[in-house]
Amino acid sequence: MERARGQAGGASSGSRASTRPPGWSAPRPGTGPLGADLGDLLASARDEGGLGLGTLGTSLAFLGASLALVTYLSRTGRDRIERIQPLAAPAADVHLL
Repeated sequence: MERARGQAGGASSGSRASTRPPGWSAPRPGTGPLGADLGDLLASARDEGGLGLGTLGTSLAFLGASLALVTYLSRTGRDRIERIQPLAAPAADVHLL
């Protein structure tokens, strides 16, 4: 049975519009395999060469690292390239038309 457009399960094969938000469709060539390898290392059992955290422990570790990074950057502002300075008031002797 063919799904109608807009039903759960994604867009139909004839649809040209993406269902993802624009920011989520950008390619990430280097980070995907690195994150997958790190996740596998953390989740795999010790006898398989991993750290044995399991999938829940690995998810919690990634969540904690993400929250710590966001908190650090929002408190310190170290990720900002430049800070916006307030505009100075015009001098008293300047006449604006």
